[in-house]
Amino acid sequence: MNIFELLINGRYRRHNQNQREHNKHIFSIEKQLSEFDEAGLRFEKWIDVFAAETEAKLKKNEHSQ
Repeated sequence: MNIFELLINGRYRRHNQNQREHNKHIFSIEKQLSEFDEAGLRFEKWIDVFAAETEAKLKKNEHSQ
């Protein structure tokens, strides 16, 4: 099929349309990655706090025995 037939059938899309759709998908992926990174950082902080609390409890139990 040539471009005119594709255009008539509604299957031809200009480069700008494809680029906008591509940019929309890339933005969505970048947003999801950013949210995933933030969740990972929150989890790391939670693990650090949990480890510190656990270590403090172990030391407390060690001294009380």
